[in-house]
This record gives sequence, structure tokens and C-alpha cells, in this order.
Amino acid sequence: MKMSKFIKFSILGLFFFCLPVFAEINKMNINWEYLNLTPKQKHEVAILDKRWKKVNAFIRPQLLSNQQKLKTLLSKPNIPDEEIRELQKQIFLEQTQLRSEALENFLSKKRLLDNKQRQVLLKMLSK
Repeated sequence: MKMSKFIKFSILGLFFFCLPVFAEINKMNINWEYLNLTPKQKHEVAILDKRWKKVNAFIRPQLLSNQQKLKTLLSKPNIPDEEIRELQKQIFLEQTQLRSEALENFLSKKRLLDNKQRQVLLKMLSK
């Protein structure tokens, strides 16, 4: 029984540890207009933004639902540990997928920039 509580609290700890990391990705909100984009670049950024919104709208609701379900399962005494582990794995997969998509979106936008724009972007990111 003690091991089961330890596992549950460990999973809960990991869950709360990952929330700030997940939030940090979303804080990386760059105003690409400050980079003096060309019309073609603006169009490409708009396409990438639209794709990101679509991916985010697909993954985030399931992630939030699974996180809420995990909280509920952890508060119930007779839930099998394996069920909790499987749900936690799913949450980590969804978080990883969302982070990966966010990074790819950022890198795709960065590839559109010329050297001068990249320098301005670097200054924006270092603030």
C-alpha cells in the first residue's frame, strides 16, 4: 500500500512539474510583425499560424481532459496503478507532441527570416 501511494504521489509530482514547462512553450509568443516581414513571409507565417491553431485545437482538449481524469483517478483509492500509469503515459505523449509541434512551428518561421530579421528575433527572445 505504501508503494502504491508513493507511485501516485510521484506521478502527481511529475504532472505538476511538467505544467510549467508546458506553459513556457505557450509564453513564447513572438510578434512577428516587428521583424518587418515581406508580404511573402507574412503569408507563410499566417499559414504556419493556421496550422498551429489546428494542431493545438486537436491535441489540447484531449490533453486537458486526460489531466483532469488523472486528478480524479488519483483521488480514488481503488484504481489500479496500471490504469494511472497508462493515463500518465498518454498525457506525456500529448505534451511531447504539443511541444514538438510548437518547436517545429517556431523553427519553420525562423527559416523564413533573413539574417537581419534573425538578429532582431534573437534580441526579442533574449528579453
